[in-house]
Amino acid sequence: MAVHTTEFNYAEDSETIDHWPTVLFQPRHFEQIAQRLERSGFEVARLDFDVGDAPLDRFIDVPPYLDGPEATQLKLAIDGFRCTCFGLIVRRPA
Repeated sequence: MAVHTTEFNYAEDSETIDHWPTVLFQPRHFEQIAQRLERSGFEVARLDFDVGDAPLDRFIDVPPYLDGPEATQLKLAIDGFRCTCFGLIVRRPA
């Protein structure tokens, strides 16, 4: 079993950051990797792209990002792209 986390650009448009030190993956990227893994015999947990809509879910921090005990942000703006983290759960074939 493996759990991979990475940055997640949850905007549905076609632009993202893909050639910088930080890469912002979009839903289509996770769907593509899940399909490739499943074709290779891996089991992939259902992909859940719900980013929530509670008060903290609606707050998008911008640089300079909050730090320390007051840092309660779940989402960041990275070069103008709204992002959060995403987890991909994979189980290897038996």
